[in-house]
Amino acid sequence: MDNEVHFPLNAREFLWNKQFYDEEFKYILNICYCAYKRLLVDGIKIVDNENKIRDVIFSRYLGNQNFLDSMGCENYLFDKEVPEGDGRIDIRVMPAGKGFRGRDAYYIIECKRLNNIQPESVYGLNAKYVANGIYRFESNYYSCRLSCNGMFGFVVSKMNIKKNVKSINNLLGRAITNDKGDSVVVSSSGALCHLRNAIPGFPHVYRSKHVTSDRSKIVLYHLMLDVSKIVQVNAS
Repeated sequence: MDNEVHFPLNAREFLWNKQFYDEEFKYILNICYCAYKRLLVDGIKIVDNENKIRDVIFSRYLGNQNFLDSMGCENYLFDKEVPEGDGRIDIRVMPAGKGFRGRDAYYIIECKRLNNIQPESVYGLNAKYVANGIYRFESNYYSCRLSCNGMFGFVVSKMNIKKNVKSINNLLGRAITNDKGDSVVVSSSGALCHLRNAIPGFPHVYRSKHVTSDRSKIVLYHLMLDVSKIVQVNAS
């Protein structure tokens, strides 16, 4: 039948699919990095607020057809604030056109602010990155159908990013209270590892591997995006 849906039939085909999704998502992250670079070049001042930073990147670039056309990005639809479970996805990326695989087959990008205050405290922004970010994927709060998703760390104050990632890793395995008031723990086996050459010319790409609550193996890509020079410190 012409409309018959074909699923992986064996381990080799399943592995190929995971590799395909991984490479596809890296391409999407390259588009996102270009949006970030354009933001810096344009010198747009942004408010030190997670949603407002995301909104500027989305409205001016990832959700702007002129920008996407300039990138030759025709096969992906970017959305923001899409309902997912009991929450909302910061950025959803859905393959479109001939690449469309169904309405529940999409990539998720979670956005979190990062600063240099109490980097290894369970009350700092690094802890929120873990408990309200990474944990949402590991716990299946967010969908992981395509086996890989991503996070943007908006660096809003001057810091050594490499050192800060080590601080994030030091929070893994510790009990942290999330935004629902629950004490959660992200496995220490899900450490962020530096990933070379994923995005040419950009050194702040990391990857972590996780086993979800339903025993699925997933990968998260982490882009640490330094916006400290364009953040309006005293704005609300």
